Amino acid sequence: LLFRKLYHTYLNSILPVLAARLSRNPSAYYYLADSIMNFPTPEKFATLMEEAGLKEVKFYRLNLGITYLHEGIK
Repeated sequence: LLFRKLYHTYLNSILPVLAARLSRNPSAYYYLADSIMNFPTPEKFATLMEEAGLKEVKFYRLNLGITYLHEGIK
């Protein structure tokens, strides 16, 4: 939980400042942060995969819960 809060702070406060200084396209980093923050929860994404017809859907927590690996059988 603490690491997640730190990561969210990084995404929303630090990354935009760095992008504005270092990137020719800082708006891409705002888009990146927004898409990460609004991505479905792991459970919801697994449900979407099942609704798309995948079987034996599983997901694995990685990077202290920042990322998840999803797998399913077509």
